[in-house]
Amino acid sequence: MSRSYVYKRYSPEFKAKAVALRRQGYSLYELRDLPNVRLATVQGWVRNVPLSKKAKKRIRQRILEGGKVARACARVVNGQTLEAWKRGIQESSRTEVRRGRLTREVGRLLCASMYSCEGAKYPSARRLGFGNSDPRMIQLFLRLLRRYFAVDEEKFRCQVFHRWDQNLRDLIRYWSGITGIPPRQFYPSKPDRRTKGKPTLRKDYRGVCSITYFSTTLQFTLQSIGEALMESCGKEEMELEGFEPSASSMPSRRAPTAPQPHELKSEGV
Repeated sequence: MSRSYVYKRYSPEFKAKAVALRRQGYSLYELRDLPNVRLATVQGWVRNVPLSKKAKKRIRQRILEGGKVARACARVVNGQTLEAWKRGIQESSRTEVRRGRLTREVGRLLCASMYSCEGAKYPSARRLGFGNSDPRMIQLFLRLLRRYFAVDEEKFRCQVFHRWDQNLRDLIRYWSGITGIPPRQFYPSKPDRRTKGKPTLRKDYRGVCSITYFSTTLQFTLQSIGEALMESCGKEEMELEGFEPSASSMPSRRAPTAPQPHELKSEGV
């Protein structure tokens, strides 16, 4: 079956107007905005139109401006896609946590896992030590420690490691509220000399809070639970599933990267 095409005829005056605009430095995309004209049609009209230096400069400027607009639009679209991807995972994670049941056993395992990552290890240290700059990490660790292990509040001590331009008294008051440990149980500390003359850029940075608890037994208990958990995950679970570690099956050491927009698209985001 043959196709029929309808060709629109343009008046000489209309074509002459397009050519005149091109000589003035109008880009093809600007000429395309003329009423009912296709880009290919405009290209045919102005293909051999000579351009002055002034006209070429204007076209280059329009291309640069168009690129800026396009990049700005792409940033908005990519940002929206990324935010939607993050919200989806965050909501799924919150639902998973709400459905979970924090039993005594799970609470002790979670506390010991945190200590395995951030705690002072025996025998290099002979007392429990845990430090972090994130108040949520400090609060969660102390909440689990107090709830699932027997502790004596008088054995807690704290020290704040801070920058030169920060006020130690204010920091102690802040971390005392976060930890529930009274200011009288905070050790004095000096600011980091390396930060002198370098203002703190992060407004929410309150230094590093280091918690000490005078009990080698509790320290070694947390450390041992963490080690036992890693042993169990590394050996027994693999044996139960018939998994034999090999060079090809070992996890990559390469750090995960942020998802790119085309990767999000392929995952249905």
